[in-house]
Amino acid sequence: MKKIALIIMSAIMAGMIFLTFNHDVQKEELASSPSPKTKNQSVSSTSPQTSSIVPDTDTSPQTAKLPSTVQITTERLTQLKGRKLVAELETFWQECMLNRSCEEQVALFEAHLSSARFQLLANYPQLSSQWQESVGNLLFDEQQSLASRVAQLKNEARSIWGELADVVFADEFALYDFNLEAQKLDTQSPDNFLRAFEQLTIDWQEHAGAIGLTSDQEKYERAVTLIPNSMSLPDRLAIIAELERTYLTKEETKNIHAREQQIAEQKEQVRGYQQALQQLESRLRKERATSHSNLSEPEWQSYYQQEVADFRREFFSS
Repeated sequence: MKKIALIIMSAIMAGMIFLTFNHDVQKEELASSPSPKTKNQSVSSTSPQTSSIVPDTDTSPQTAKLPSTVQITTERLTQLKGRKLVAELETFWQECMLNRSCEEQVALFEAHLSSARFQLLANYPQLSSQWQESVGNLLFDEQQSLASRVAQLKNEARSIWGELADVVFADEFALYDFNLEAQKLDTQSPDNFLRAFEQLTIDWQEHAGAIGLTSDQEKYERAVTLIPNSMSLPDRLAIIAELERTYLTKEETKNIHAREQQIAEQKEQVRGYQQALQQLESRLRKERATSHSNLSEPEWQSYYQQEVADFRREFFSS
């Protein structure tokens, strides 16, 4: 359904944004310091071979004798995944660039991280840069199914990040897969929609944080967006009422209705403004051709701008 497609593609863009890296600072630092040596010499800091990034199968590094800050960072780089891992990598590189000590800082972890995790740490700026460039060139066919688009994006990520793409993008991949699964709600009848949605949230409870379904209000808002466009307005309103009873308190329901009313009034005001402005512009065009045809262009522009300014002031003060 079109609504789902819009949701998932928005999520895809959001997944891309979180990998944004300060390339100007990065280039300055990389230009002033040599690339760190890695366990796998085929991984270059200037042109990383992503195919050599293999799954993290090494055992956990021994960190008991490490300095406390290195030990904490090592444990986080070993255990984290998804957005939390990316945040740790971003923080590490931003701080070492500010201190102009990236080569030394990266070298501290070579003996304590698995080969795959160390390569990710050492080559993160280059991988991030390649990913952003690749995403900028990624095109989707308008006729492509949602599943095909998601598969294309995943394949692109894995071609750059290797098999660690599933670690780096753990949260985003979970969200994409959830939305693909949610497409099954399109086939549900109005009577079965709520039960099907509840089962969906149960099946994905392990990833509730990644897919944004940790609270009842989040579940309500997501369920509303997943109601099929093909449903009639009475069925849609009945489902929304049922969702409100299931997921919202009376106060939350009241607040949502008040917000919806406010949004509706704002939309109506915008429509009224646009219609009134069009009428004003139509009148001014007639005046330009008749009663004000003797005005010079500067005089006419001054008159026109004054009329529009007066209209806006009167419209929004009434």
